[in-house]
Amino acid sequence: NAIVAGLQLLQIFKLLEIKVKHNNKGDEEKEITQQNTIKKQCRYTYCLRDKTRKGYYIQPTTLPDPNHRCFVCGTATVDVTIDVHS
Repeated sequence: NAIVAGLQLLQIFKLLEIKVKHNNKGDEEKEITQQNTIKKQCRYTYCLRDKTRKGYYIQPTTLPDPNHRCFVCGTATVDVTIDVHS
């Protein structure tokens, strides 16, 4: 757990560095540039129980593109109404 937490902190430091570097740009340009830079800099990192053929226990992979049909990745919203009178 401590190794995974350390890897997460390293990714957070990368995100903060990207945020600081791109803080002086216009809003739309800033968002597009940050998304491209985040994809290049950050990685999914898998901690494996058994080592790979090369002897690695940690396997980094590139981030996939956002799925616009995904509720978290996309801009989808859901309106919920509750009938409190019945």
